[in-house]
Amino acid sequence: MPMRFTGTYLFVIFVLGGCSSASTSSPSPAPTSPSASTLSTAYVGQCGGCHGKDGSSKQGASALKGSTKAQSAWESAIRNGIGSSMQAFEKSEYSDADMKADFKILTGKTWK
Repeated sequence: MPMRFTGTYLFVIFVLGGCSSASTSSPSPAPTSPSASTLSTAYVGQCGGCHGKDGSSKQGASALKGSTKAQSAWESAIRNGIGSSMQAFEKSEYSDADMKADFKILTGKTWK
């Protein structure tokens, strides 16, 4: 005689036995600071919407990838904003360390 399972019985097997299709590996944590080739999460979250996630421009904002702007202009734009087109960012929103690392990634120049 074939076995008959009720919905409750199957639920208990699923919950107690686990689901075989579930991944056993845990997800990698999101990076919190830039590496040699990864823009900071601050840049991606604060700037990427207008300047592009890779700095190549979006929505008419300046392309930052390959920019020849001096670091003083870069820092001034970030800390003071640019008119009504770009807001200013405090150090708590975009740290100096992230800003300097992103500058190097996007321009190829070392912050001095």
